[in-house]
Formats: sequence, C-alpha cells, structure tokens
Amino acid sequence: MRLKPIKPGMVIHCKNDMEYEQLNAEVIKLGYGSLPCKDRANQHIVRNFVFYIETDGVGWEYKNEVAGEITEFSDLIIPELSAEEESYYKGLNDAWELAKKVSRDAVHGGYGATACAEIFGAVLSGLGIMDKFTPQEALAKIEAYEKEQAEIKVGNVVEREVMGVFIVVNVNTDTEHYTLMNKDGRVTCAYKKQITKTGKHIDISAILTEIGKE
Repeated sequence: MRLKPIKPGMVIHCKNDMEYEQLNAEVIKLGYGSLPCKDRANQHIVRNFVFYIETDGVGWEYKNEVAGEITEFSDLIIPELSAEEESYYKGLNDAWELAKKVSRDAVHGGYGATACAEIFGAVLSGLGIMDKFTPQEALAKIEAYEKEQAEIKVGNVVEREVMGVFIVVNVNTDTEHYTLMNKDGRVTCAYKKQITKTGKHIDISAILTEIGKE
C-alpha cells in the first residue's frame, strides 16, 4: 500500500482499528514514533480520536474538539495502478526527464548547448531537438554519449585523489586498471573508482606509435 506524504502539522483520523494499525506502521517508519491511545482495539473509541503529527512525535485529541482541517486516513491511500497504467506513467516520466535534459543548461540538470551540439551533431535548441528527433532517437544518442563520457581512454587527463593530475597512457579494460603519467614523468597505476575525468584529452597516440620504431 502506498500513501501520500505524511508531514508535521497534519491531523489524521482513522475510522477503524485496521486504519489505525496501518497509520501506526507508517509513522514509525517515518521516524515519528508510535501512535498513542491504548484502547485502539475498540473501533468506536478509535474513531473518536484524531492524531496530529509533530516533528518529535504523534499526539492525539478528541475529534469533536478539533477546529482545524482533518485528513481521513483513507484519503492518504494512493490507488494501485495496473501494469498497463504503471508502464504508461513510467513512459511519461521518462519522456519528461528527457525533455528536461535537452532543454536545460548544465547548472539546472541538463546538458547545455555545447554538449547537445556534440550529442545531436548540430547546434539546436531544446525545441529544435524535439522537432528533429523522435524520443527513441534522442534517447539512443544520449545513452551513447553518456557511455562515451564514462569510458576512460588513453590520452584522457584525469585526477587521482591527493596525487594530482595525470594522463592515461595504458588501459586494461578487463580489470578497469589504468597506467597514468604526470607532467614530471612519474608513472602510477589506479583503478577506475580512484580517478576522475577532467574532460580534457591529449592525443598521444602518434607519440606512442613512435616507440619501438627504428
């Protein structure tokens, strides 16, 4: 069972013992503590009370003495969705997130103009991207870009915590183990989780191919 958010300041009424137990389990899970009222087993007694949520616990009062807004526990229950409805709403949410990525700048969780130009091959606005590409095409391009960005290659400039900035000179893709060299020629090794890409790349392939030539 899914419930709408329960927050401090709410006053909640349970119509019977079952609702009481369900509310009790939820407020315990949220860290408000357990519900008061020991005589909850009698439904006629339970329905006479309301429970008000506070940051440091849950209080109670007689329902007929409360002048403010009272929320029925049954109104907090979110109806269960069918598999078809779940799939439909997931598709809507995914499409909405995709739209935000292509229309927002990097500061606000999007990619920004520079990254979008790299992803889609042209300088386009968010609306221009949506006009030119289907959601499936846009998602495929974004996923390919994100995979490319996550991959660490020879020539990438990376930071290793505490040790500073290095360039990647060798990659073992099976173990995600990298050989690094800094500007002073010092060589070290690191695993992927120990390094962070800076976004800079230096093409050293030509230099490396010269090694071993006569």
